[in-house]
Amino acid sequence: MNKEWFNEQLADIEVPKEEVFAAIHRGIVLGKEEIKKTKKKFKPKKVAYIATMAASLLFASGFVFQPITAVLASVPIIGSIYENFHSDIGKKLESNGLVGKLKEKATDNGIDVTVTSAYYDGNNIGITFKADGKGLSKNLSGSTGPEADYSLKLFDGVEQKQWEGSREPLMKKGDGYIGAMTLEYPLKTLPSKMNVPLTFTYMGGKKGNWSFHVPVQQILAEEITSNAKSSSQDGDYFFKMQSVIKGKATTIINYQTKVIDEGDSLTMRVYDDHGKKLNLQQVDEQRATFKSEIDKDTNYLMIYPEFSKFEDDTIQSISVLPQKIVSKRFESIVNIEKVQTKNQLLILDYTLKNINTSDVRKDILQNFVDQIKLVKTKDTNGLTGQDLYENLKADSILYAKKASVVDEKELSYQSTFHIEHIQGFDYKNYSIIVPFGILSLNSDSIKLDPIKVNLKQQQ
Repeated sequence: MNKEWFNEQLADIEVPKEEVFAAIHRGIVLGKEEIKKTKKKFKPKKVAYIATMAASLLFASGFVFQPITAVLASVPIIGSIYENFHSDIGKKLESNGLVGKLKEKATDNGIDVTVTSAYYDGNNIGITFKADGKGLSKNLSGSTGPEADYSLKLFDGVEQKQWEGSREPLMKKGDGYIGAMTLEYPLKTLPSKMNVPLTFTYMGGKKGNWSFHVPVQQILAEEITSNAKSSSQDGDYFFKMQSVIKGKATTIINYQTKVIDEGDSLTMRVYDDHGKKLNLQQVDEQRATFKSEIDKDTNYLMIYPEFSKFEDDTIQSISVLPQKIVSKRFESIVNIEKVQTKNQLLILDYTLKNINTSDVRKDILQNFVDQIKLVKTKDTNGLTGQDLYENLKADSILYAKKASVVDEKELSYQSTFHIEHIQGFDYKNYSIIVPFGILSLNSDSIKLDPIKVNLKQQQ
C-alpha cells in the first residue's frame, strides 16, 4: 500500500470524535467479554492478532463511518483465515497472499465438511476447514479432548504412515466449527505440487467419512547447496550439509550424518549472521525444518550440530546368579544379587555400579529402575530394540511395581513382580530387560565444530 496516499486520505476525513470514542468504549467492553470467553481455551495471541481483534470489535460495536471504511476497504485483512489459530506459518503466508482459498466440500451423516484453504511452504502443508450441520455436538472438549474433536487419516489407495504435524481443536464459528492443521510431508524429495489424500473419520461428535484430495502447490523457494562438513575427532560422527531451502515462512536444512548407533539422535542450533536463532520445528532423518524464514539480508548461517547417544534394552538370562549386566555404551552395571519368590511375588534385589550420582538426577535413576522388566527367555528369539516389543505376546513380559530404594548411597534397589497368574513359575526361564538407553538422558552429547553456510555464494 502507498503510505502517502493512505495518510492523505485520512487527512481529508472529518472525524466525529464523540462517536469514535463512544464506539471505542463499546469495543473495549466487547473485548473484555471476548477475553473472558476465550481465556481458558487459548494461549495468548501475538500483538498483530490483538490489533486485528481490536479493530474487528470496534466495527462490531456499531461504529460505521463511510469515509474511513472506504479507505480501509483497500487494506488487506491480516489473518482473516488464521486469526483464530496459533499457526505462525499460516499467518505469515496469508499476510503475503500465499494461502490458496478453497471450497472443497464432502457430506456424511448430515454434516458438511469444507476445506477452506491450503498452503505448501517447504515441507509444511497447512489446511483449514469448517464443519456445519445439525448433527454437530454443541459441547466439544476443545484442546483437552483426546482427538481435538476430530480425527483424520491420510489414505491413497493403500495405508501409509501417518504424517507428522499439529492440529488445532475445533472452534465455534457461527452455527458450525472451524479447524486447522499443519502436516509435514514425510519424504525427502518434495514434489512441486500434489493432491493431499485427506480423510476425516470423526467430526464434532459424529463418525463418518469425509474424503478430500486437497490440491497444493509448493510456494517458490530458493535452494542453496553446500558441502560444509564437521566431524568428531574419532571420526565416529559427522554432519555434512547438502542444501538450505529458503521458504517464505519456513527454512529446510538437508544434510547427511554418520552415527555409531541408529538410535543416536541429532539436535542442532542454527543462527544467522545477526545472531537470530531459527525456531526449530522438526528434525527428521536427513532433514530439519524450522518455523522461521531467513531474512533477505542474511549472508550466512552458523549450524551447531550435536549427537546424543542411545542404547537398546539389554536382555540377559537370570538363570544363573549372581548376575552382572553391563551397558555397552555407558559403562553402567546392574549387579543382580538375589531373586526370591514370596507370597506369589518375585522379588529382585540388585545394585547399580559405575554411576556418578552427582551427575545423574534422581528422577532419571528412578525411571531407569522402574522400567526394568522380565521376559520369557524362549519368547525373545534373539530380537532386540523395537523389533522385540513388536513381536512379543502381551503375556510374555512381567512389569514390576515402582522399584524400592534399599540403600540410596549404595544405589541398591528392589523390584517386585506379581506372578500369581503364572502356573509353575520358575525364574530360571526368564531374562531381565535393562533399559540402559534411559541413562542417555544424562550422558554428555557429542558436540561437533560449528558449520558456516554461505547464503550468497550463488549471487
